[in-house]
Amino acid sequence: MTQSHSLIEEYCADAKVTSGSLSRHYWTVLVLAALPIALIGLGIFHLAGASVRPDYFDLITNAGVALKQVIPLMILLTGAPIIIMLMRPETRLSGNILPLVAALSILPIMMVWTLAPLTGEVRFSLIQGDGFVQCLLSISALSVGLIAAQITVLRNGAVTKPIATGAIAGAAAGAISAMIYAFICTEDSPAFYGLWYTAGILFAGSIGAAAGKIFLKW
Repeated sequence: MTQSHSLIEEYCADAKVTSGSLSRHYWTVLVLAALPIALIGLGIFHLAGASVRPDYFDLITNAGVALKQVIPLMILLTGAPIIIMLMRPETRLSGNILPLVAALSILPIMMVWTLAPLTGEVRFSLIQGDGFVQCLLSISALSVGLIAAQITVLRNGAVTKPIATGAIAGAAAGAISAMIYAFICTEDSPAFYGLWYTAGILFAGSIGAAAGKIFLKW
């Protein structure tokens, strides 16, 4: 316990240097982990018969398709700064988490907005799509390596909220995974990706929370 207190005091005494150093380290590791995971993941999808959509760069001009990656990117960009702050022991979540909560709410809102005027059978068809199990499993599987990479960085900090920090790191990993999966996903209705991308991101968050409890606990 004395060692923990000494480390916390050291981080608090050198706030600017430590914060900048950890931030650079976090983003470097995350990018270096995300790139090979994306390439390996897309390669596996290709071997399984689910290649990057050949008309993807034409489709991306459609807002409904573009949002499949834009909104997960927003989740990542609102979650990562919180993760970096949580590497410092004096950080309080409070209002800092509101941008992330707002970003996480967009996809479910889009889903409800899309489904509201439809009938029961049409709703079910759009929600089920043609591969929601593949969507969930893919996002979850891609998240594992990204969570591990973040946990490695977070262990260099002074995390005093291990479960919350792990959960947000997991959500960030899930967001990156959703962006990768969107390259091969042919379901362009918000009724589908609004639900299943969110479910995958939140499930990755639960994996991150469990990892944080185990590996970030003082």
